[in-house]
Amino acid sequence: EDAVLVELLRQKHYAGLDYEVYYYRDGGSEVDFVVKGKTNVAIQVSYELEGLRDRELRALEGFSSRFPQFKLLLITWDSYGEEELRNGRKVKLVPLWKFLLSPGDYLAGGKGGQNSS
Repeated sequence: EDAVLVELLRQKHYAGLDYEVYYYRDGGSEVDFVVKGKTNVAIQVSYELEGLRDRELRALEGFSSRFPQFKLLLITWDSYGEEELRNGRKVKLVPLWKFLLSPGDYLAGGKGGQNSS
C-alpha cells in the first residue's frame, strides 16, 4: 500500500494530474485509495489473490454500488485480468510492477483503467 500511495502522490505533484486521494470506510469494509478528480478510480491493494471475494472485492462491490461513476482497480503482487462483481461491475487486476511503470494508464483515463459498468 505504501508504494501505491507514494506513486499516487508523485503522479499528482510531478506529473500534474489533477486529483485528490482519499480513504473510504463504510461499516466493516474499506477501500484503500479513492482517487477523485478528472478521473475517478477506487483502488484496492492486496498481495495475495486468495480470499479476494470475501475481502477486497466485497469492499469494491459495496463502494461501486454507492459510487457507480468510479473505475475499479485491484493492484496485486502478480495477477492480471478482470473480475466481475456480483453487481455486474468489472474490476481490473493489475500487478504492482505494471502500475508503477505506467501509472498514468490507470490514473489519467488511459486504456488500462477503463471499466465497464
